[in-house]
Amino acid sequence: MSRFQWTANNVEHVAYRVNAGVTDAMVGVSLVLSKLIRDQLSKPGTGRRYRVAKGRRKGRNTRARGWHVASAPGNPPAANTGRLRASWTVVPYRSLGLMNVKNEGFATLEQVGTKIVLTVGSNLKYAAALEFGSTRARIAARPYVRPVIAAMQGEVEGIVSDAVAKRMRRP
Repeated sequence: MSRFQWTANNVEHVAYRVNAGVTDAMVGVSLVLSKLIRDQLSKPGTGRRYRVAKGRRKGRNTRARGWHVASAPGNPPAANTGRLRASWTVVPYRSLGLMNVKNEGFATLEQVGTKIVLTVGSNLKYAAALEFGSTRARIAARPYVRPVIAAMQGEVEGIVSDAVAKRMRRP
């Protein structure tokens, strides 16, 4: 954890800079998180192979030949159309006022009391069914968000620390 020693007569100015640094960090975390989730959703399937279209005999890939390789239960979902991968939204930095609620799709960054809450997600109906499984649709869980969040736990503190330090160094 970083330590900051900064002297100022205006305490509100220090609080503003810390708040701005944390906001910058949360936007950075949302970008990294979204990229890692998209990477998870770009992995090829390892499960059942089935026909999805007529295709061409000499197609450049399995999909062009008319086949799709699904993911095995427990693995991230394999891309079929790419809609799930494209649906992940990020908090747009240009629309952020410091700690105002901004909602673009499923990405929000807001301040609730003393906590800063970041929400990044997909607005597709089947995104949650793939992540957690669905008994109604008989889909086994194919987690793709929880492994990324678990892998990022250690990195978030460093991202926040660096962003706050950068804001504190600015004149």
